[in-house]
Amino acid sequence: PSPLIREGAWEVGIVDKPRDQDHVIRRAFLYFPKDGQVRPSWESALFRKALPEIVSQRIPKQAEAVIDYQLKFDEFPQVSFWRVLEGSVLAKEVQNKIVLIGLSAEVFHDIHATPLGLMPGLAINANVLLMLITGGFFSFVPQWAVAIFPFFSLWLVLLVGLTRTFGRALLIVLALVLIFL
Repeated sequence: PSPLIREGAWEVGIVDKPRDQDHVIRRAFLYFPKDGQVRPSWESALFRKALPEIVSQRIPKQAEAVIDYQLKFDEFPQVSFWRVLEGSVLAKEVQNKIVLIGLSAEVFHDIHATPLGLMPGLAINANVLLMLITGGFFSFVPQWAVAIFPFFSLWLVLLVGLTRTFGRALLIVLALVLIFL
């Protein structure tokens, strides 16, 4: 309804994120198979359109990524939609910015569990987009290192326990436990 929105509108997106067993959204698909081809997710496509100059550096090859939640919903700059409809939003508030429009009230049932607490789907999409823009992807330890670490930790605990005083051994073992956790 607003020329300001109509001129810059590009596409509609949905949350469509997998939930873990505890119903928390921690992951996002960056690509989807569709019609025999691989298509980018809504956030990936928006990122490609808005910032094509940095896309090749930032989008990983894997289809699924752990979401790096950087901001809670209240920490994103927001403008009430009624202000847009009545025309009180200044062009400079939205010019040269990626603007996501969506429902954020609990009454619309678009509230999801995230590691940062309950969040509207719009904030989840915004966090995925922010992750793509900043390149803030999680890096994981290789599986071989994960398998070897407990073995060497146990060996070190036995070595320390047999060669040190009780107090020093206890401190070293507690430090190892904290590192392991």
